Amino acid sequence: MTYIEDEELIDGLYNFLDEVLSSAVGTFERIDRVRIILDVLMPEALINAKQTVERISLPEAENLFMDGPAYSEWYVMWKINSPFFFFSAPLFC
Repeated sequence: MTYIEDEELIDGLYNFLDEVLSSAVGTFERIDRVRIILDVLMPEALINAKQTVERISLPEAENLFMDGPAYSEWYVMWKINSPFFFFSAPLFC
């Protein structure tokens, strides 16, 4: 599983997708840009990145994305007991 834990990378991806959306649809006031980016474009970008990095088929990458990260029970308990638990959730691709 590949993770994006660096907020600068997440911000960079968001800004790139915002530019792509701007060039594709212009500046329509009736669309919720943030929602389209976070609910549609970012998951698609992460799935395609996973497909490319791991050299797997698109359906396999989609299934891995939908299944979410695989954590051991020990890791989950360690993260829950960590004082930084709420500030360190990784975004995966």
